Amino acid sequence: MPQVKKEQVLERVDTLGFPSIPMSQTAFVPPDGDFVLLLPEKWFFVDLQRKGGSHILAVATNPEYTLQLVVAVVRTVEDEDRLYQEQGIVGVARAEFAQRYRKAGGTIRLVGKFQKKRFGLKEFGVYRFTNDHGATVHRVAVFRTHQGNFYSCSLIQSLFAQQLVPPESYCEQLFRSVLIALDFIQ
Repeated sequence: MPQVKKEQVLERVDTLGFPSIPMSQTAFVPPDGDFVLLLPEKWFFVDLQRKGGSHILAVATNPEYTLQLVVAVVRTVEDEDRLYQEQGIVGVARAEFAQRYRKAGGTIRLVGKFQKKRFGLKEFGVYRFTNDHGATVHRVAVFRTHQGNFYSCSLIQSLFAQQLVPPESYCEQLFRSVLIALDFIQ
């Protein structure tokens, strides 16, 4: 696993604003009921048929099947609560990336730096990675709810049926919109 240095962290504070991509009323709420995630318009949930692994809670896709949102429980080999107390949400994001790296057999690569992003009172540890030498770049936001649970929300690009991958600027705008629309429930 490549060493991830602590200085590879940027902090971004954003005004809450509104999602720049229209969101639908189709929502995901996890079993603990501690957040609500709205899907972009025209997106739909994929039936996992219990094939996604026990930590994956939901998968949604756009109509072209070129982008997927994956919501998962963060389970690392580290103690997430201790990491959060010592290193903040970016420490948990680093551990989540390390776990993903191990599961992928070392075939993924970090793109850019870890970031701490804030939208209003919501805080996310965010990073990007690739598993195909940069042909697709995937985005991951790790967050902690008011109940103390850790989750990840990933925007995954797919090369599907000769469809073009959406531009990076659109993917960034979409991911930002999803994070802004995500609402914590107390």
